Amino acid sequence: MSAIGSAGLLLLVMALSAWAQVPDPTRPPNAAELAAWRGQPGEQATAWRLESVLISDRRKVAVINGRRVGEGDVVDGARVRTIEATHALIEAEGRTRRLNIKRYGIDGREHQ
Repeated sequence: MSAIGSAGLLLLVMALSAWAQVPDPTRPPNAAELAAWRGQPGEQATAWRLESVLISDRRKVAVINGRRVGEGDVVDGARVRTIEATHALIEAEGRTRRLNIKRYGIDGREHQ
């Protein structure tokens, strides 16, 4: 391999390595990132947000606080008990909580 080819390959490997370290700008922040942004570093965030639900014949998946989880998984200290089309039930701190998906209209306002 020529010196130019080797240098080009080295530059390509370095560029790919740098690209792999770039965070996804479309990923929603997780609970710890939100707490830090709000000026509460080190505190355990206890605000859970159901962002999305996918239900098929073979599985149920939800996105809670930016993390994809299934029934039985733990997210930010809460165990996911049930995933339904419009909500999820989680258990945390000895209590069961219902997380509802927020719905927004074309005007950007939240609808009930």
